[in-house]
Amino acid sequence: MNKEESKNENFCELKLKFHNYKKLKDNSFSLKDSYIYFIEGSNATGKTTIKDALKSLQTATPIGPQPCTIGEKEGFVEAINLVGADGKRYIIKYTFGYGKSKFIAINEDNKKISSVNEIRNIFRFTNFTADEFMNMSLSAKGREDIKKIFYSILTDESAKEYNLSLLKEKQYYDLRTQANLKVQSLKRAVNDNLLTSEERDKLKDSDAIKKDIEEIRTDIKLNDNALNDLSYTESRIKEIERDVEFNKGLIKDLQVKIDMLKAKNLNDEQEKNILLNKHDISLKNCIEEKIAKLNIILREKENIAKECIKISVKEENLTNIHIALEDKEREWNDLDLQVKSERQKQDDIIKQSKLPDTKLRLTDKGLMYDNLSFEEGQISKAEAMLIGAEIQCIINKVPLLLIGSAGDLDNENLNKMLELAKRYNKIMIFDKVLKEKSDIAIVGYDVEGVTINKIK
Repeated sequence: MNKEESKNENFCELKLKFHNYKKLKDNSFSLKDSYIYFIEGSNATGKTTIKDALKSLQTATPIGPQPCTIGEKEGFVEAINLVGADGKRYIIKYTFGYGKSKFIAINEDNKKISSVNEIRNIFRFTNFTADEFMNMSLSAKGREDIKKIFYSILTDESAKEYNLSLLKEKQYYDLRTQANLKVQSLKRAVNDNLLTSEERDKLKDSDAIKKDIEEIRTDIKLNDNALNDLSYTESRIKEIERDVEFNKGLIKDLQVKIDMLKAKNLNDEQEKNILLNKHDISLKNCIEEKIAKLNIILREKENIAKECIKISVKEENLTNIHIALEDKEREWNDLDLQVKSERQKQDDIIKQSKLPDTKLRLTDKGLMYDNLSFEEGQISKAEAMLIGAEIQCIINKVPLLLIGSAGDLDNENLNKMLELAKRYNKIMIFDKVLKEKSDIAIVGYDVEGVTINKIK
């Protein structure tokens, strides 16, 4: 079968019928012979309605919550000779109303198919507009959609390699995420353990504080010993006083020993006076006051010493946290390299596939074309439409594709789009706003001329 014969099969007359579908009360139109069609009309006349219907029929997806024309209770959309991914023609009808909707497909053998999944499998239709294509990489779901699109154009062997790389990338990505959480936690810990200038000054004086504490403790001990000596002196004085009193009694009772006892008593009185001179009550008070002051100073110094210990622990923690942070940052960098390596591997696999342009790739910065970013608007909508249209030509086996707005294409890019349609033997549908048109027209575009098929 040559290309022209293949074209004739795909380009058999496609008839569309609408009944009570939004603004299309009771309309029908047909497409044949052209590679590109424009749905022309002013705003709010039903251009998007027709495109939504074509998408709905090929994906077996209901059209919004209320597709019925206002004032009506039920309606339908029907396509005759809609070609599936298997190259066969189908009649497919979507009926809606009374809060229910139903899809029915009829194949060339007149067999009815009512399973939504079976109908979807017949067409296996993937559609996205230029805006959707440009914005896909801006969300996690969009990036996954891009990966699915890329994946769909791989060979079985490349798909296995790609899947393995995706699995490894996810593992490395998850580990990198965990490492990043730990890095952020350690950075917060660093901030929490940074020493203030006051703490650093205290830490510098730590050794001097320890020396002061030892000296104060020694001073307190010496004064405690002095107090003990004073206590012993007081005790000895009391003993002498008792002896004196006792000896005075003996003097009275033992006249014989008066002289001797008087002499002894005199000596004891002298010793008492000597001891009394040594025992100065004010001295004891002074020592006690000194000990009290030393104890106050000691407690202050000990409190500072405790703070210094805490600061030392904090400083040691900071050192350990810095070490852990460096290790975890190295781990993150290694995992980041692994993630990038797997993504590069995926890019290489895609580049060796049927992707229309090997400059197209998915990165952390989103969808890129060479070094130009879709996200930052460095790719024009026309360029995005051409790239996206060729991808749709590759991934879709059905001939009927919905591309976008013709207003985003100049004549040069429109002719490039026509070349794409011819190369892949596809029918491309565009919407086109014409303010002066009150009704909708389906216009077939071709470099050799224009064929117009108006909705009846």
